[in-house]
Amino acid sequence: MAFQLRMHGSENIAHFFDWLATPIDGLIRIIERNFDVFHPEHLTLRLDHTPHCVQDVVTGVTFHHQFPLYAHHVQPDFLLHYPAFIKKFQYLADRFRTYMATRPVTLVRRVIDYDKALRLERAVKTTFPDADVRFLYLLNQGVGFTTPLGQAHVIGTDDSSFGDPLLWVPILSDAGLIDRPYRRATIEVLGVAHDDYNLGIERRFTVAQLTAAIAANPENAAFLVELAQWYALQGQWQDMLVAAERAIACNPSVWGAAFYAGWAAWSLGRLTPHEAADRLQRQAHLPDARPSWALIAAEALRLAGRVPEALICLDQAMKADPLDYRLYFEKANCLRDPKDAREMVLVVQAARRLAGDRPSYLHEHYLANALEALGDLEGALQAAERTVSGPPIFSFLWTYAGLLHKLGRNQAALEALERARAVANPEQLDHLDVVVERIKKRIAVAIMGL
Repeated sequence: MAFQLRMHGSENIAHFFDWLATPIDGLIRIIERNFDVFHPEHLTLRLDHTPHCVQDVVTGVTFHHQFPLYAHHVQPDFLLHYPAFIKKFQYLADRFRTYMATRPVTLVRRVIDYDKALRLERAVKTTFPDADVRFLYLLNQGVGFTTPLGQAHVIGTDDSSFGDPLLWVPILSDAGLIDRPYRRATIEVLGVAHDDYNLGIERRFTVAQLTAAIAANPENAAFLVELAQWYALQGQWQDMLVAAERAIACNPSVWGAAFYAGWAAWSLGRLTPHEAADRLQRQAHLPDARPSWALIAAEALRLAGRVPEALICLDQAMKADPLDYRLYFEKANCLRDPKDAREMVLVVQAARRLAGDRPSYLHEHYLANALEALGDLEGALQAAERTVSGPPIFSFLWTYAGLLHKLGRNQAALEALERARAVANPEQLDHLDVVVERIKKRIAVAIMGL
């Protein structure tokens, strides 16, 4: 809701209740106490929530983003940051009081029933008796209602975090809260720091919604950049290129458009790896670049044979976003030389810890090869076993069989090679048959020697 008001409204500034998970009883307590809340002795770390967050036990308000995070969790030392936290909320409380004293105010609340709406209105009028205030209540379902100071509308919902702006705009317009819709794109509200994982396919606006925004505010090139990002997530490179180039034509300096245009052109084969590397690396090094841009730039650098530059690009991105497992997997792609085996092991192991339940069979294969080069055959075999638990790939099964053979488990090696036969090409089959015969002879010699 706060996002919608800032996207469509005249002000793009924060207010006290923006982005808070505030139960209605807690909201009323905050108003009744005239914002004398969130004392340090009342804040507790909720380890039973995922991710970990802070809760104010008096109001029930939970804080997911107001303290520094590590791996998306608030940390046990969160009270070290309390002075900055409370300073922000005291400032926002003062802004709220000033608005209530100096201008007409509409307070908007989601998901509330009639009785609770009456309680909220009484609390506000008791604390701010002279305020020129009215209330707008937005319901996901049920029927609307009217209160002494407000009106409730059924707006419905959708599956995104932000809700459907096509539903929001008419109600906000009728309430006099906006004079025209789609003033600001997502990045102008949330900021550059909110990377793609916060705007994943299931959470960002649809093409229809973005098309409506572009039609309503064609001079805002940031909407076109967001459309290009949407196409990037879908792998629709031609549409992505068109959207990015339209954004550049609208505003040559708009954030992100040059990067997404270069990425799309490379994906369509219109740039060589060298050309793409030069263009994308330049964009990835800009002060406001997203760390994830380095991932694409590094891939182009690697494919252009410029591995040292790719590693520098990735290392800089890791400093900015040390928890993005994708950066570690791409770094592993750059460390295929046997002399880098030790670093390969460390990088893939770090990526595995960060990736959680997102296995990468290819990088387990790299890990197996690196551990084998370091002489850790048992460790290499464990990694190879993980690779062959997925879809059958000849190189994975070949490495697995080779490790079994080196460890003297020849019968198991033959079984792995038979699995590899099913996915081998003609050239691989010829080589496989030679190795199978060699292992069979060794088994026969071993039996004869018993």
